[in-house]
Amino acid sequence: MPRPMSPPLVSWMVIAVALIVAEALVVYLLRRVPPEICLRVVYLVGALVVSSVWGLALGVVTARSGVGVVSAVER
Repeated sequence: MPRPMSPPLVSWMVIAVALIVAEALVVYLLRRVPPEICLRVVYLVGALVVSSVWGLALGVVTARSGVGVVSAVER
């Protein structure tokens, strides 16, 4: 059985950005409920989704982008 092809790289960028923006919105809306350290876990969801479809390398890029957004939001 042939291995299924992953979607094109352009769709990875669109989905990764959309997930990070959605996660930032969730963190913004929930920031008063739990401690901020707990909200950092929300950014892992996007990295896991991207990793499962496009592989580890692009998942790491997405996770690093999420870390950048976390540090920008926390300032």
